[in-house]
Amino acid sequence: DKVDDYIAFIKSVDGFDVKTSKLEKDIFDAAREKYFLKNYTGARTALASYLRRFPEGAYRVKAHAYLADIYRQTGEPEKAEPHYQWLVDHGENEYMVDALRFLIARKLQAKQYDQAIPLLEKLEQHAQTEDDTYLAQSKLMYLYDWKGDTAKAAAYASKVLQNAKATDKQKQKAKLILARKAMAEGDEATAERYYNELAAEATGATAAEALYHKALFQYKKGLYDASNKTVSRLTKKYPSYKKWGAKALIVMARNMYAKGDVFNATYILENIIKRFPQYPEVVREARELLDKIKAEQSQKNSDVKNEK
Repeated sequence: DKVDDYIAFIKSVDGFDVKTSKLEKDIFDAAREKYFLKNYTGARTALASYLRRFPEGAYRVKAHAYLADIYRQTGEPEKAEPHYQWLVDHGENEYMVDALRFLIARKLQAKQYDQAIPLLEKLEQHAQTEDDTYLAQSKLMYLYDWKGDTAKAAAYASKVLQNAKATDKQKQKAKLILARKAMAEGDEATAERYYNELAAEATGATAAEALYHKALFQYKKGLYDASNKTVSRLTKKYPSYKKWGAKALIVMARNMYAKGDVFNATYILENIIKRFPQYPEVVREARELLDKIKAEQSQKNSDVKNEK
């Protein structure tokens, strides 16, 4: 092309010596001028030509940034992506954070979550604004929860709870993650605190899960009537979340049995076994409790007979 012809001509002129750095600067300046004049077609060709000739050139960072922006402006984000990726991969530069923002949006939109995670972690490290930090922390909380990485999900959940920009929905998700982790680790005091907060402020599936746990904790404290009221609230307000409703009914059966109401305890458990075959683990728990109650009642009856 014309640039190649120019370089060849310069080199062919006897007595005319021009340093490569000067050539490089002239070529880049010509390309940059086209870019700032919004001559995107000409700038794209000139910048691509510059990068081919000077892949390690002094202006390669700006060349990649300008090309990325040109493709972005002309509605070709898939062509902008490799240039933004180059900017991210080649150390800190003035365009890196903008490149991260672009790539994160692309990866999340394409549901390429595993590729989004390292980009989000890098954005958190190099955040330039509060929005950068908020985006990175909130998305990483959700993505690590999606991956099943409880420790990292909980770490970001704690950060989200402290972030003033976090929405109520995000804070509820954070509390849910922390409550589940606490339950898994046997830290029922922490789990109870988060679940009680969620029972008061959440809706839908989160509320159903929280109300179940609230009822369970009330049962463990011997607050049987309060626990039954919580179960009733769950089953009436969130009837579509059948699994949590079924689990809560087992808690109600435990409350009834603890109060000495064997008839209603066994009646509830028998109904759970009949009505919820789609939840085998719930049915198993109900059956085990029912068998335990029957065995204890049988032993009591046997003791009474022996006393006579």
